[in-house]
Amino acid sequence: MVLNLQQMQEITRGASRIEETDGYFCLRRFTKRQADTYREAGEEGLYRRTYSTAGVRLALRTDSKRLTFDYRRTVATSRPTAYFDVYENRHMTAHFGFETLQPETGHVEILLSEGEKSVEIYFPWEACFDLANVQIDECASLTGLYRPRKLLCFGDSITQGVYSNHPSLSYACRLADLLDADLTNKGIGGDMVFPELVCECEANMPDLITVAYGTNDWGCRARDEFLKKYTLFMQKLTEMYPKIPICAITPVWRADWNKKGTKMGIPAYEVENLIREACRGFSSVRVISGWKVIPAYTDFYYDGVHPNDLGFGVYAENLYRTVKEEFDKN
Repeated sequence: MVLNLQQMQEITRGASRIEETDGYFCLRRFTKRQADTYREAGEEGLYRRTYSTAGVRLALRTDSKRLTFDYRRTVATSRPTAYFDVYENRHMTAHFGFETLQPETGHVEILLSEGEKSVEIYFPWEACFDLANVQIDECASLTGLYRPRKLLCFGDSITQGVYSNHPSLSYACRLADLLDADLTNKGIGGDMVFPELVCECEANMPDLITVAYGTNDWGCRARDEFLKKYTLFMQKLTEMYPKIPICAITPVWRADWNKKGTKMGIPAYEVENLIREACRGFSSVRVISGWKVIPAYTDFYYDGVHPNDLGFGVYAENLYRTVKEEFDKN
């Protein structure tokens, strides 16, 4: 059975829009208006990264013994690799991917177990994958799998999941799992706090929002400029989602935290003070110290800046303990 657009919309999570173009389903985690704000600002590289499928997954219940699709892969980040994770009944059963950018098109067949089960297929954070001829067994059952709550995450490369070996094991995906929430991931590698991004309300109203900027701003922006932009971001976000709790996560530890010559001219951990100042006037915003969520050891990092899968796991677990309080209030 070949799935149509309506069925794809029923089983896709983490995409703010699904477009059907040239026979392919294009899964986009940013609305067109949100993506265009980067292009209008002259940030072509950031615009391109909006097309990566970070946090996007297919979530379905079926008795099919297989799921297949053709794909069209386009560059969205500088990484040539791209990996998928497959779960049945919340247990990982497959992990596969590509080590190079070639081939740009191809076919994937995922074998599934007997009987009815939940199936979740996590898409890569590195690249853009458009799908065609998505099929399950003829006459197989098919229903969309929904989690009871919704999580919306804003941030930079760490939120996008950069350098996670498994797309399902980034902190945003793990946090969503712990909260039993469907995730929409707006993380963009290299991004700084960008108020223009808060231009359109999500069609699926979130129950909790996390915001994790500051580590790129630390190296590239003066303190006054950062404070102004962060305050404006939060002002727009709280006006757009007046009843939704927001958790502002300050930068996590990084090996070069005391680097000289940054625009801010302060140690990286002091960005937290600026974020606390920016959030002071917003009652729905709770500031969480990112410096405390991952141990200050390179064992937890891929490159001293981006967490590895181990670091992402610790990040998610420590973050969960705090954000769960906000989730439970809502």
